[in-house]
Amino acid sequence: MLEALTPWWPDFASFLQMGKHGPYVWGAFGFCALALALEWWSLRRCARALDTQSKED
Repeated sequence: MLEALTPWWPDFASFLQMGKHGPYVWGAFGFCALALALEWWSLRRCARALDTQSKED
């Protein structure tokens, strides 16, 4: 059972390279993280605007 949790790459550099697919994988991961952060920021900004608007009324 624990054998399934053993990483198959020999070192950390191989993990980052991901069999020559590293730039694509890590670029997509970074883009997704950026999109999620921008979405969180946008929602927080809208919530603050609505809160300010409701306090003014």
